[in-house]
Order: sequence, then structure tokens, then C-alpha cells
Amino acid sequence: MKIPRPAAVLFDMDGLLVDTEPVWWLSESAVARDLGFEWTREDQQVCVGGPLTRVGDHIVERSFAATGVRHDRDRLIEVITLDVAARISEFEIDLMPGGRELLALLVSEGIPHALVSASPRHTVDAVVRSTGITSFTTTIAGTDLPRTKPHPDPYLEAASRLGVDIKETIILEDSPNGVIGALASGAIVYALPHLVPVAPLIGLKFARSLLEIRDALK
Repeated sequence: MKIPRPAAVLFDMDGLLVDTEPVWWLSESAVARDLGFEWTREDQQVCVGGPLTRVGDHIVERSFAATGVRHDRDRLIEVITLDVAARISEFEIDLMPGGRELLALLVSEGIPHALVSASPRHTVDAVVRSTGITSFTTTIAGTDLPRTKPHPDPYLEAASRLGVDIKETIILEDSPNGVIGALASGAIVYALPHLVPVAPLIGLKFARSLLEIRDALK
């Protein structure tokens, strides 16, 4: 596989650039226990890839079914995401295989790149601090704009900040939710499925790893 030089590369964060899903599992499990029910692998599968409103709605409904108490969704989202950010800050979160190599290539080739996540700003900042990444021109969090994934808005905003044509930009995503928004933006989209399968869609390309993307861009 050979990829022509793009105008820019936009990275999803959770499950694509960094494997934060174990951290989300710990935080969601802890909140579920506090609410009176057990968080299962099936629950996690439902919530992988967000958006956070879906995560919050799912926890509210699971808690209500278990205890009869209906909690405030936005408050639960805040509790979980703050806990995730705190856990990430405590640990050294490393990049997915090939991540550092791909970023190094983009830097050496002068290809601008940005981080585009559906996670809130405090979580995105915690990941950037923990990994020590300094080469992103900009980062966009799910709380930065009125609409996040699966809408194309965050990708379009990233392209605007970088001053590039979205149609000449590569987006790397791992989840169905992210892929939908990425394709809607008009970009060149590569799916690198991680914990959940991604269905083939018109215009969607697939790669096995970030290292494969790096090698294809060389």
C-alpha cells in the first residue's frame, strides 16, 4: 500500500492513538458500583467510541433498571470523565504500536497533524501531558464545539485551523461513530478497528496499524 502525501493527518484519540479503553473500563466500573450495579464487557462494547451522551444514557438506564433510581446524565458524564483524566494523569499512557513512528515521520516530512477527539477537554489534555506529545498543531476535544462526532464538525474545524483542504486530508479512526463523522467531512478516511468492528462503507479504507500507515506514507 502506498499513500500519496496528504495535506494533513487528523488522529482520533481513544482506541486509535492511545489505548485508553482500560482506563475508561476502570472509571465506568467504579461509577457503576457506586450506583449499585456491575459494569460488564457488554456495557463497555455499547459505549466504545462514544459519544459521551450515549455513555451517559446507557449508565442512567442500567442504574435505573438495577435500583429504580434515575440519576442525572450530565453529572454522571462529568464524574466519569474527570476520573478518567485523573487516572491518565497518574499513569504513563503510551501510544498505540506505530504511533510514535508515524508522528516522527509527519514531523520530518513537515506534514501538519492534529488530534480530534470526542472526549472532553480535560481528558484530551491529560492524554497529551501523559504521552508527552508536542507535535500536534492543535487539539480538538468533544466539548470544544456545539456538535462532536458523529458529526463532521470537529474534523472540519481541525482542517480550518491547519489551513488545509479537508478533501486532501487523511483522518484515522477506530470506531464506527468516528468513521461516520470522518466520511461526512469529505476527507480521506482510514479505519483501524480496535475493540469493535467497523463495517465497510463507500469511500472507507482500512489499515491494520499506525505502523502500516507510516510505511505507506514513506
